[in-house]
Amino acid sequence: MSQQVISQDATLDDIIFKDKNREFGAFLLRTTYPKVIKRSVILGSSLFVGALLLAAFWKQITADNKDKTEIIAETMKIDQPPPQKKVELPPPPPPPPPKEIPKVTTTKFLPPEIKHDEEVQKPEPPPEEVKGNTANETVKGVDESYEAPVDPMLKEMRLQLSLLLLKKKKSLQLLNKMPNSQVESLVLLVICKET
Repeated sequence: MSQQVISQDATLDDIIFKDKNREFGAFLLRTTYPKVIKRSVILGSSLFVGALLLAAFWKQITADNKDKTEIIAETMKIDQPPPQKKVELPPPPPPPPPKEIPKVTTTKFLPPEIKHDEEVQKPEPPPEEVKGNTANETVKGVDESYEAPVDPMLKEMRLQLSLLLLKKKKSLQLLNKMPNSQVESLVLLVICKET
């Protein structure tokens, strides 16, 4: 195997294309690339500078052609307005007395007592189910009766159904015990049967 020596003056292109076809076109492109880049940078920058100079020159030419007119403005003296009279507003009415907030029924929360196993005699009955709010102390307040809002459409459906049941001499007790979804479906069923 013969060892091939590369000269010190060889470029990277010479090394790459040493044993390859240089007339194919790639070698020519790689050797002329730096010259093309240099030419394109010089041409692009000269066009840019030329455009800037042309714009500045055009602005100077058009600025000289405009007629400049001088306008003199006279200042007028205006009398000072008379001082405004201070109008005293009546004092605001006193705030209304605070409304008493009705007391809400609460049940005092008792923390559990911790005892040794020997001290415990019998298990305590489970605590009563607490209804309403819990707080640090028991307070008697206004009864908390809350009625859920009734949909007016559902109310009318119940009324129509009750009228239909009265016509057919059926019992209305079933209607009052039914949930809303069943009432809606029953009304639709009765209406469909009548049509």
